[in-house]
Amino acid sequence: MALAAPASVQDALYPDFVAKGDELVQAYSNALSAINIKQELDEKQQDVLGVLEDYLTVNAGEEFATMYCDTSALYTDSRWEEIRGLAKAFIKVMDWTYSAPEKNQATYLNAEFSQKNTS
Repeated sequence: MALAAPASVQDALYPDFVAKGDELVQAYSNALSAINIKQELDEKQQDVLGVLEDYLTVNAGEEFATMYCDTSALYTDSRWEEIRGLAKAFIKVMDWTYSAPEKNQATYLNAEFSQKNTS
């Protein structure tokens, strides 16, 4: 749901001092691993999920650091629009209803302070 959310919702999910794009993709990857959903998908669902995963893989690595580490990229980088579209396609093929994601309740630390990620 978080990958399909509008940029403003994605931006609001994490504290300002974290790499929000990276957090979004990590949360997606962790959730996908935790539920092991791939075994339960039909062929069409697997195909749509595969397109999203392939897109994230192709757009990974050090040369894409700005896309994942600069919050403004959520609003301005066309690749984020593509990710949102692919995530929406997966939601649709799963016959799920989109709902705005909630903050993850994690505690984030930096050199100056910590912040509990709640509403």
